[in-house]
Amino acid sequence: MKVKVEEQVPLTSLNTWRVGGTALFMMTPQNINEVIEAKAFSDRNNCPYFILGRGSNVLFNDEDYLGVIVNLSRALTNYEINYEEGYIYAEAGAPLPKLSIDLSRENIDGFDFFAGIPGTIGGAIAMNAGCIGSEMKDVLLSVIYIDENNSIVEDKVDELGMHFRKSDFQINNKRIIIGCRLKLTYGLNKKETFTKAKKAIGIRKEKFPLQVATAGSTFKSPPGGPYPGQLVEQVGLKGIQIGQAKISDEHGNWIINKGGASSKDINELMQLMYDEVKQKLGVAMEPEVIIL
Repeated sequence: MKVKVEEQVPLTSLNTWRVGGTALFMMTPQNINEVIEAKAFSDRNNCPYFILGRGSNVLFNDEDYLGVIVNLSRALTNYEINYEEGYIYAEAGAPLPKLSIDLSRENIDGFDFFAGIPGTIGGAIAMNAGCIGSEMKDVLLSVIYIDENNSIVEDKVDELGMHFRKSDFQINNKRIIIGCRLKLTYGLNKKETFTKAKKAIGIRKEKFPLQVATAGSTFKSPPGGPYPGQLVEQVGLKGIQIGQAKISDEHGNWIINKGGASSKDINELMQLMYDEVKQKLGVAMEPEVIIL
């Protein structure tokens, strides 16, 4: 087997909340064949696996993860613009902010919202991530993935059950996204397209605390509301702290690790937010983060 296997890997450095125990195994595939090898390794050892990008939308448990972390953030990060056929191919580990800036420099429009999402293509597809009024399904043509039988399949975007912060990849987690084809649309000029991408970064910085350990939005913010940040503020929880986990003073839908927080601290704070909003306002907020 060519793919590198690491054992007893600390998870704290692999997620933006900087919490978690250790992973029994971690594998870092360098190509698609090695992704298939990693999946087969998991099957042979009868243990679960989790596909990890930048860890910006996941809460690892304080206990050990008794499975395989398949880390795509260190490889499968390339993209290619196919001008003749009119699409962009991007691998699952490609970081969204970099892709946004790179494409805008080529006067390719429609990807400015990528600049505000601190994740990778694969993770963004799986949850149909979005920002400033746009989401992944708006720019997707198709997704290439490894299915349950280790075959490589390509499905069109309308076959993937993509809705607000949801897709079929969340229902069937035995499928591994390896890449996608994106729409190729030109802007009016390079300067304007690049300015839009920079503006998206500015909006993100203005609205959200960036220089802290956080996963960003804790609960889903549906179009048109109600918005979790406002709901949490209405019930008086903004700034509340459990252990070293705190609801951000800047945004009520962000939980930050002030240093040394445990996953338990964050879980308890999430539960408090949910319970108080449900009891006092009658709104059942839906978690946006994946809890392992």
